[in-house]
Amino acid sequence: MNNRIAAALAVVLATPFALSGCVAAPDFHTVVPAAVVASNPVIEDAFTATSTGIAGVGVWVRVYVTSTEHDDLVRVIDSALEATLAASPVRPVSVRLDVAASPMPGEPNMSQPNISIEDAARELDLYDGHLSDDTISGTIDFFEERYGTWEELRQ
Repeated sequence: MNNRIAAALAVVLATPFALSGCVAAPDFHTVVPAAVVASNPVIEDAFTATSTGIAGVGVWVRVYVTSTEHDDLVRVIDSALEATLAASPVRPVSVRLDVAASPMPGEPNMSQPNISIEDAARELDLYDGHLSDDTISGTIDFFEERYGTWEELRQ
């Protein structure tokens, strides 16, 4: 057997073992929503969408709330952002968050209208440059300055 065939055979045989770590890795779509819901009693449910690019994974979280009172929204946004970072199985490159009224539909649609969070975003200093169409967004560096590094939050 020549060396190229032996090398190819070794790669094929080792591939399932190499990929098993990827398959067993925690999933954004299960661990992040669970952590976000647990972060605040006003959050009844949460849904995540992710995008993967050359720089890494971006995560978008929509929280479904039972109260739209200003003080509740301030606490919801703050706790949901921190929980998203802490629960993310890998360090996301960006985070987006918006808020919708409960209950979560059976087929969540991130393009459907959400609750206005402009006043809450202003109070949290998340308005200028981070709020657009009632969605808060920012790079991981921005959110790590606010909440601590992803590694610290994971401890």
